Amino acid sequence: MDKVYIIKEEGKKAVQDLLEESKKQRVDLEKKVSEKIQDAISKKDVFTRKDMHELQAKIEALEEEIQRMKSKEKMFFK
Repeated sequence: MDKVYIIKEEGKKAVQDLLEESKKQRVDLEKKVSEKIQDAISKKDVFTRKDMHELQAKIEALEEEIQRMKSKEKMFFK
């Protein structure tokens, strides 16, 4: 009976080790794929979400500046 218990425990350990290794390999693969995608994007003229947010911020700043200029213009040319 002891041999069966030892084999069962070794089997559980082997399965746990396989699951952990599988998870590690999946994480490594996801990281490598992400790096390759980022590398490809940086080499191409691709408009990214980050680019969009940066442009939105610039547009908002310009719109605010235009509003300030219009307000000053109204004060001077009433």
